[in-house]
Amino acid sequence: MRKQHPLFHGSLSVLLLVFLFAGCGSMSKSAIKGDLEGVKKHLQKGENINQYDRWGWTPLMWAVYYNYFNVVKFMLENGADPNARTQSSYGSIGKDSTPLMIASYYGWGGMVRILLKHWADKSLVNSQEETALTIAEKYNFTEVIELLEKSPRYKSPSERGNMDSDNTFNQFIILNDGSRIVGKIISQTRTTVTIQTKYTTMTIEKDRISEMKYK
Repeated sequence: MRKQHPLFHGSLSVLLLVFLFAGCGSMSKSAIKGDLEGVKKHLQKGENINQYDRWGWTPLMWAVYYNYFNVVKFMLENGADPNARTQSSYGSIGKDSTPLMIASYYGWGGMVRILLKHWADKSLVNSQEETALTIAEKYNFTEVIELLEKSPRYKSPSERGNMDSDNTFNQFIILNDGSRIVGKIISQTRTTVTIQTKYTTMTIEKDRISEMKYK
């Protein structure tokens, strides 16, 4: 069963980690280390939570890959895209894989559950013609198989309507890259907007924002 990563085993582990870090952006590096406070700081500085790094992966993908549940939870609650695709393969994870496929490959039920809760699309197919379910079936991860089979079909944001609504944090910002940040706008200047989410407060430059509105 795939529960550990070969990167951290053997005499080459340190060299491999240095090589990996060389191609990663700041937030991805924090995600790889499981550094939640580091992720928060980068987000507060206005870094794009869905930015692809040199390896063609987003910070969320790395956090899922290394099974950092709290980091993944925070990212999903602050605009990380659960349906982003890997732009290249890494290890045994193929190109066009989603975070849900990565979690399914390692049989991490808790990770699969929270991704599905945040509308990860289980029907997506990677470059190897695999879905999250066929990956779980391949390695007989029964918990993951059951979660995927019982989960409802993916619904687009327009189909969901107010299903994700929150009475306190009832505003959201849509960034130019399509990601969404839900919270309460607490201040604005000519060039920036400061929004408070459930877990942090961040200031975003207005030229990165495509839309702001109430739910």
